[in-house]
Amino acid sequence: MAPLMAKVAIEFHAAFNEPAGLADHRRISVPTLLLLGERSPQPTRRICELLAATLGDARLQIVEGAGHMSPLTHRDAVNALIAEHLAAQLEEV
Repeated sequence: MAPLMAKVAIEFHAAFNEPAGLADHRRISVPTLLLLGERSPQPTRRICELLAATLGDARLQIVEGAGHMSPLTHRDAVNALIAEHLAAQLEEV
């Protein structure tokens, strides 16, 4: 875990110093799939909820039993949801 601390520090700095606010995301109107692990930390859940309510064409999907690292721990479920989302977008083209 110690070797990752420098990367984690950089990510926290970027997250807390990002100049774009929630209102800036209202202009995004492409179909967006937001994936959230059922057991993700409260701040992550709140961010996803806010984005789902703000983005023009967003769908929030909960990955059952998953936590914050669902792409690793629940990869089959995550991949299936992404594939479904992409296929739906292709059908509309």
